[in-house]
Amino acid sequence: MSSSTPPATGRLTLSGAEGRKQLLGTQVERSIRQYIAHRGLVEGDDLPSEGQIASELGVSKSTVRESVRRLETLGYIKVVHGVGLRVGTFSIRPVVRALPYDLLNRAQGLNDILEVRTVIEENFLVRAAVHMTDEHLDALERITSEMEATSTEGDVDPRLDEAFHQALYEPIDNRLVMDLISAFWELFDSARHALDFSSNFRGVQEHREIVEALRDGDEHRIRAAMREHFRQLEHELARFSRIQDTEEQP
Repeated sequence: MSSSTPPATGRLTLSGAEGRKQLLGTQVERSIRQYIAHRGLVEGDDLPSEGQIASELGVSKSTVRESVRRLETLGYIKVVHGVGLRVGTFSIRPVVRALPYDLLNRAQGLNDILEVRTVIEENFLVRAAVHMTDEHLDALERITSEMEATSTEGDVDPRLDEAFHQALYEPIDNRLVMDLISAFWELFDSARHALDFSSNFRGVQEHREIVEALRDGDEHRIRAAMREHFRQLEHELARFSRIQDTEEQP
């Protein structure tokens, strides 16, 4: 049986002879994921115990325990104390949070994160706009109005900024997209705080322009509004980097 072929019986097996020899944790993880998929298990369903998995795969309990820990980190598995293992729900957030630490302690890392956010959000916003209802637009209006009521000199409460960016993509109804956008927002915010970088120039007005573009429904205007929002961040970040470089010079 090739390593790409799922077990026909729905039992836990190691894929391929190479896996049986090396007993790699990654192959144990793959076997557990295949077991879940082949049996059509969903969130909350019971899984075999670590001991049963080790016995069926012919590996040590410690190997299984490490694999379970990694799968739990990604959300595939829930470890319910006193009960056992259950199927969880995969999330992209731990993957994003595991990106290299140097993304959080240098201006270039912050710029890299911003570039990814720009590409993801601009393109998915166009898709979200197609499904945007009056209820969605009204929710965005309320968040923007709260930004205006609580801002000083154009700054935006990070809590409201996160809520705004999440609300933008709810019409897509794609959990993976929501997780990805939210995770990169959190990563950017963490990096911003680590570098003590303030990024709220004209923030309120930029969010208002995005909402107005969505109400207008014109794709070019929507792209331009989101691109301008991130372009302002790029300009601020470039200025911040120049100041930082100057301060670091002897």
